[in-house]
Amino acid sequence: MTGNATFSEKASHEGVGSIRSVSVINMGTGEVHREHIHGSRKPALWWIFFGRRWVTIPINVYVIEHSDGLVLFDTGQNRAVVTDPDFWPKGGVTGTFMRHLFRFHIAPDDSLTGQLEKAGYSAGDVRKAVFSHLHSDHVGGIREIPQAELLVSNEEWENMLRPPCRTAYDISQGYRNTGCKMGTDFLPADRRPVDCTVHPCLRPDG
Repeated sequence: MTGNATFSEKASHEGVGSIRSVSVINMGTGEVHREHIHGSRKPALWWIFFGRRWVTIPINVYVIEHSDGLVLFDTGQNRAVVTDPDFWPKGGVTGTFMRHLFRFHIAPDDSLTGQLEKAGYSAGDVRKAVFSHLHSDHVGGIREIPQAELLVSNEEWENMLRPPCRTAYDISQGYRNTGCKMGTDFLPADRRPVDCTVHPCLRPDG
């Protein structure tokens, strides 16, 4: 989770050249343990399951009006995390830890589509989305922009494919049934296409 704005604001920065403007939209907030951010001498398992000090962090998406079209930096969190009790897998390490690590507060109108429209944009106009990394609160909106080219660093993509596939599970929540493809090393997807449904961690039954 990153960012420091808790509201949507249009054209917070007017640019020159290829970048015409940069603005930020907010898709709710998440809470993380204070120890998760600042560190602690306490055993991790103790503060994960028994910690009571939480820090609120906004879930922000950056909207870039570029000469090549509308570009997003990250896509926020899928609201299903607060509406679907099965969003995180049950009975496994991943789901158990994720339910204790994070708490999300996302209103019905905090979807990517809704917040883009509020800021004067359309989800259908998004040409590209660039990801800082592939955790669920950064990739959760990709199902709303299936037409967009998705870009991430090769290092982050390779990290996602390593066991235990936690990040792969995160990203599958957005990729499922979208047919999206991810480009790596910030290259156009048609130059280095990766079919994200191939990896077993990204399949609905994976």
